[in-house]
Amino acid sequence: MIEKYYPSKVWKYCPYCGAPKISWENGTHKMHCATCAKSFYINAASAVIALIRNDKGQFLFTRRKNEPAAGKLDFPGGFIDIGERAEDAVIREVKEELDLNLTGVKYYTSMPNRYLFGGIVYFTLDLVYLCKCGDLSGISANDDISDFVFVDVNDVKPEDLGLESVKIIVQNLKESSTNCNF
Repeated sequence: MIEKYYPSKVWKYCPYCGAPKISWENGTHKMHCATCAKSFYINAASAVIALIRNDKGQFLFTRRKNEPAAGKLDFPGGFIDIGERAEDAVIREVKEELDLNLTGVKYYTSMPNRYLFGGIVYFTLDLVYLCKCGDLSGISANDDISDFVFVDVNDVKPEDLGLESVKIIVQNLKESSTNCNF
């Protein structure tokens, strides 16, 4: 039912001239205005996800404080700022959310996602990083997370997770956990 919040369902006026004569091509990808003849593209926003393991091999999960998916498990991470490198964003997000200093990041995979916020769906591309963190003793829940927990991915149930991309990442980790060593 998230489709009712797609930009093509929510946006009714041209962002350039304000005319109501807009049409959507390719489903949700491109809007065209019949009045000013301009086009507007819906592109994916970039986000990062940090995969951090403790010495027992458990993954660090956060609990989301806010919508979307408030109260559900997630991985540390967030949106990449304009002009920011993805590697710097994952380091920044982990520091903001958990007060941890990463000592290394290595690209793992990417995953498309849909992020419902403020009554509109944002399409994201989540860049997933394997992360090293020397000292986990100073960890604390900050920013937009309410809690954190280390869990064996095999003990995580899909209904405990809120975001589509995180569900797929967890499933992939369950199937190939030896491929995510750093």
